[in-house]
Amino acid sequence: MRVPAAVIELIPSYKTALNGALKQIMKSRLLMLVGLVSVLPLFVGCSHVAPRMVNLTPELLPANPSGIYTLSVLLDGADDSQTSESANLVIGGEVFPMMPLESKTGVFNFDYAMPAGMNRAKYYFELLDPDGEVVSKSTVYDLRLTNRYVVEMESNRAQTGRPIAVLGRGFRSTDIIHFGDQPLQTRFISENQLEFDVPSLEGGVDYNVALSTDAGTILVGTFRIDYSELRSVPSRIILLEGQTTTMVFTIDQDAPDGGVPLQMYASETSLLEFEPVTIEEGNRSVNVQFMGGAPGEGTLIVSAAAHNRLEIPVRVESRMVE
Repeated sequence: MRVPAAVIELIPSYKTALNGALKQIMKSRLLMLVGLVSVLPLFVGCSHVAPRMVNLTPELLPANPSGIYTLSVLLDGADDSQTSESANLVIGGEVFPMMPLESKTGVFNFDYAMPAGMNRAKYYFELLDPDGEVVSKSTVYDLRLTNRYVVEMESNRAQTGRPIAVLGRGFRSTDIIHFGDQPLQTRFISENQLEFDVPSLEGGVDYNVALSTDAGTILVGTFRIDYSELRSVPSRIILLEGQTTTMVFTIDQDAPDGGVPLQMYASETSLLEFEPVTIEEGNRSVNVQFMGGAPGEGTLIVSAAAHNRLEIPVRVESRMVE
């Protein structure tokens, strides 16, 4: 087969056009690759996020004779491999470089000498980059000194109802002990002692204990509620339909403020009839009346916060004689 001469003459021009198109495609891909390479460092540079500044300084600090007080900040989220981040303390119109705490990564301290005659000051922290430039600033905080402070609790664990003494200085009759989020009935013994009863809350848990004053809140420490024994007399219930009986439930200590509520339910709801009860504040027992319901057998479950659970066998017999 012979190719026409006109077609043969067009082949060089097609080759030229094709080569040009290929060169243009290669050039475009090369430019795209160069662009990606140039942008990559930007993403790498943005991978490090500035840490968050967390104030570790209490709002209230006990006054001391030296007049020197430690202020602390945590650079939360800092890369452990980077030790160049630092912080400043700005207080009283002056800037002080903070020193890293060797025992805890990311924590910086500064010992500030409070000017004579002053008992409060406003301050904030500055985060510095490796070049010493300020990257960000924290919110402004208020530092206050108090002549009232807590030395210790008599104990950091006990059973519900146990009286616990809080020892310190400068207590007032208006001070209130808080157990977690719950305010407790607080007894003012003297300027150096307060007292509270361990509340009826879930056992085996650590709770924060704080002292609430007219000047603010002072953290006392943590407290764990231990389990107490809950007992019943008699240890089982046998009734006829409609017949009633009385059980006595007792605990080891006087019930605290708010009492000790008893949670009771029968495995078969129609087996017994009874009313909910609470061991009232200052008491160690409560009488509960039960009435037999539909004939059958089951279990009465009785529980209370920070106490053991009771499972009492129950049998209700029919009045009908076969």
